[in-house]
Amino acid sequence: MLENKKVPIPVTKTLLLTRQDDILYLIDVNTKARWIDEESFSKAKAKSKK
Repeated sequence: MLENKKVPIPVTKTLLLTRQDDILYLIDVNTKARWIDEESFSKAKAKSKK
């Protein structure tokens, strides 16, 4: 507590940037959660339709 107010605990994540099939992913190394780069995903999706 700081001045009678709760202080939130900061969240720290370790992320790994990877590329699979021209799509960029951020992967949380602890939980294996993935985030996809929307721009590269859209480009890959458009490329596969051709």
